[in-house]
Amino acid sequence: MDLTRSQSAVALHVHSLSPALKVERHGDSLSFHIERTAPHCSARFDFESPVFINHLSYDASVHVLADIFWSDDGKRFFRVHGVKHEGRGETREFHFPLTEARHIQVHLYQEGGPVHKSDLKKFQMGFLSRTKLKASSESDRLWTAENLIDRREDYGWASRLHEKNEPDTIDIDLGGLFFVSEIRLKSIGEEYNYFPTSFQIQLSEDAGVWETVQSEDHFFAASATWQAWHFAAVRARFVRLQIDKHAHYKKGEYQSKILDAAVFAEADSAHNFLSGKSGQSRDRAASENTPGVVLLAGNNIAAPNRVVQSNDARLRVASTEYKGIMQFARDTEPAQEKAVQGNDSRLKPATESAPGITQLAKDGENRAGAVVQGSDSRLKPATTENPGILQLAKDGETRPGLALQASDSRLKAATVDAAGIVLIARDGDTSSNKAVQGSDSRLRTGTQTWPGILQLANHNEIAGTKAVVADDPRLAEADEVHKGRVQFARKNESADFKAVQASDPRLQNATQESKGVAQFARDGVAAAGQAVESTDLRLADARAPKAHSHAEYAAHEHPLNSHTGNLHVKRDAKTAGPDGLSAPADTNIPLVIENSAGLAASFSGGVVMAAEGAAAYLLSKTASALQASSRDHAAATLVSANTFALHLPRSLPGLKGSEKAIHAEGQVQVDGQLSIKSGACISVALPKASNEAFVDGDILTIENGVAAKMRSEGQACVGVATKSAGLQLESGAVGVRVAVAGVVSLRVYGLVKAGDKLALNPTQPGTCKVVPGTGPEKILAVALEAASSDREKQILAILIR
Repeated sequence: MDLTRSQSAVALHVHSLSPALKVERHGDSLSFHIERTAPHCSARFDFESPVFINHLSYDASVHVLADIFWSDDGKRFFRVHGVKHEGRGETREFHFPLTEARHIQVHLYQEGGPVHKSDLKKFQMGFLSRTKLKASSESDRLWTAENLIDRREDYGWASRLHEKNEPDTIDIDLGGLFFVSEIRLKSIGEEYNYFPTSFQIQLSEDAGVWETVQSEDHFFAASATWQAWHFAAVRARFVRLQIDKHAHYKKGEYQSKILDAAVFAEADSAHNFLSGKSGQSRDRAASENTPGVVLLAGNNIAAPNRVVQSNDARLRVASTEYKGIMQFARDTEPAQEKAVQGNDSRLKPATESAPGITQLAKDGENRAGAVVQGSDSRLKPATTENPGILQLAKDGETRPGLALQASDSRLKAATVDAAGIVLIARDGDTSSNKAVQGSDSRLRTGTQTWPGILQLANHNEIAGTKAVVADDPRLAEADEVHKGRVQFARKNESADFKAVQASDPRLQNATQESKGVAQFARDGVAAAGQAVESTDLRLADARAPKAHSHAEYAAHEHPLNSHTGNLHVKRDAKTAGPDGLSAPADTNIPLVIENSAGLAASFSGGVVMAAEGAAAYLLSKTASALQASSRDHAAATLVSANTFALHLPRSLPGLKGSEKAIHAEGQVQVDGQLSIKSGACISVALPKASNEAFVDGDILTIENGVAAKMRSEGQACVGVATKSAGLQLESGAVGVRVAVAGVVSLRVYGLVKAGDKLALNPTQPGTCKVVPGTGPEKILAVALEAASSDREKQILAILIR
């Protein structure tokens, strides 16, 4: 089986082993329905022949897990070990080592209880390739190591171009351990396929120790051909192609190219080993899920999948000299990864002269690492003469490091003469660091004559630091005569600092005879300071227009104040146009505008035009004939019922066009069909060498950053030289116009029929030839017309690169 390609395992039969589990099969698609809560649910898969699997996945709305078992005879099932679970949303994925079997059982369960009612959809199992590749060098971004397993025929891997033979390597990581038995490599489909001539195929389990299984020298590979190397199965995860000599066709150019690679695992069944029959599986090393002969580990060797022998030094009895399962440390030895013995002196009780688990300090000794004993004098009760844990201060003593005694005089109650915890201030005393007594006169209630905590102000007195008394007349209710919090104005009185009363007549409803908030004017009367009522005849919706007349053409500035409704301009017959204006033949144009000195027209607001013929005809000789701008919507909307909504002619009577119809500086969006009639292809402008000449129909490539005639199929075709195109995409100076899509004119040799496939003619650079449909050449175009001449000619073809 090819380990570089993932593939699904399709079961011949699927059986439910639990009444609560129902199987639904739609072609190769499987789903399971758990109809009710059950202790567990199981299903069995029978395959037509043994298959390789290492992956199982399904979608489940609840957290349903799976155990996997394999069998070759459908009777004895063995558990698959090394299963790893991954969950992403509702998707459950299980990865495990490669297992070969003809029968698979899947047991479904939930952690901590029975399986609840649920659905398992998109059930899949098979082999999932996890192959990764890297190479010591790569030619460019198109020829990389990852292309070796994509099975595409256009690109593979290529080494960089060497000036001399230098070694290169390709490393393949299979993502796990397998029994590899075959390697295949495919050459590219060209005359010079650049397949390496000297190389080695090596395998390894850990990418550290490599075993060479095949070696080639002076090797030759035909083009587009698979090369295969078979050998006895080797347990490996890594495959290396060690290239010693590259292909060499030109002086100073050494390079290797490989199109595809495949790695095959041995397909020997595990039941041969279990049944005792002879088979190759008895001669190979065992894996987690595939039996075989075990591989013994050397003395003190730690390697995966190797068995430790009973005489291994790591299993012998440990001592201070030799390491077994563990090694003992010598007495007081502070070594890592060594066990302390029970007779170690560091485990003895500590003394003043010899440390044990701890070492005791002498009386009064202050040494790091030593423990104070209970009999130490520093732990005795303290006195004023001798310190203990702390030393007591004498009465009134303020020396640092001393503790106050409870009998210290500074802890007595304070008086006005002697300080205690605080010093009491005399009545009215404002000295700092003294406490005010409760009998202090400053704490009594204040009056208007004597301050206390706060002094009260006299009636109507305005003074700082004095509080207003509650009976102050300024707090009384206000009237028209006396001020209170505010003073009210008399009726119709207009005075500063007085409030208008709610009964003031100026706040009453207004009439035509009396003022209120406002006075209404009589019907038709225009008087200052009077408001017009809504019933005034001057506010009627419409009135007859005043008599007026217009000349044949309006004045330069014409006020339309006399018009009360919409202005509808209509002309029944042709009239003479302004000087210098050549009006079109259509006489039904309601608006004709000309300005030879600037803009032809300028509109502010919305403009709607409609006519049977042209809706507007604008002409300007010095600036844009029409400019429109809009902040939030389309700047202009053009609609036509029967023809193009926008027509840009090449010329008008008396004015020749510039051949430049549209200049779009921003994005152009086409929601409908875009039709280009002047040409059949799309072209771009490319730079060319100063000494290079091209004719219409040359097939071009890029060499050294400029356009050149295509000479070999190995070059990339960028287009066909053309003189004209329906759509020209230009950037920079135009060296040569190159058609990149559409119908083009090609230079061809030989007889041509419509529908013939055209490829590069290597004998004449830049030209084509007719090729059969099954040929190896790269098809560039398909002929659209026939030609019976054997000489060079140009024919129409459609470019299909």
